[in-house]
Amino acid sequence: MPLDPQFPSDDDHLVARSPGDPAASAQGPTADGPDTVETLRERSLRQAAERGDAPAALELAHLLREAGRHLESWHWAQLAADAGNPTAAGTLACWRWVESRDPALEPQLRAGADHSHSARAGLADLLRVTGRVEEARSVLERGAVRGEVASWLPLGNIYREELDDVVAAEAAYRAGIEGGDIHSHHNLGVLLLGAGDVEGAIEHFSIAAAGGDELAARVLREVLYEG
Repeated sequence: MPLDPQFPSDDDHLVARSPGDPAASAQGPTADGPDTVETLRERSLRQAAERGDAPAALELAHLLREAGRHLESWHWAQLAADAGNPTAAGTLACWRWVESRDPALEPQLRAGADHSHSARAGLADLLRVTGRVEEARSVLERGAVRGEVASWLPLGNIYREELDDVVAAEAAYRAGIEGGDIHSHHNLGVLLLGAGDVEGAIEHFSIAAAGGDELAARVLREVLYEG
């Protein structure tokens, strides 16, 4: 049963996608179409970013990335990083890690870990795949202590997949849920399903699916069909 990716949202914005997703998969606002909340938000952020507002440029980058407009998102995130925004620099390091899986990004991820939740998740993932599981756990536990909700899901995955500690994994997923991480519902559902708690698993898959987790929706259909 697949778990969700190791990269939860960074500051409630970043959605990690697989390398190779088309940059223009989502349509931008039409010239003569009515304004929506999202188009108005994009316009406002773009105007602020063009005036040199680095946090606005980074928020715009996240918005564009979520819409599948990756080339534009890279542009604005790079501008924010070039302006000295450490969160933007950490975010870019994570995006580069997701796309390249290049271990040479470790110094950049380390530098960004205390500024960007996704950089912390990226650093932990790099440490994990290079055999440094205990250090990966430590990095994520530090994030959890700091109140970073994004650390709980990958921390739960390490407990479950690397350390075979389902009790700690369940606690981590539930902490992520309490913090508002919708994907932690899916991973808790996987854990409960493996333990034979089908009813509990269906409950959490349903919550994740209702929140837009496509993987949870697919697994939910499979569980219901098999049942």
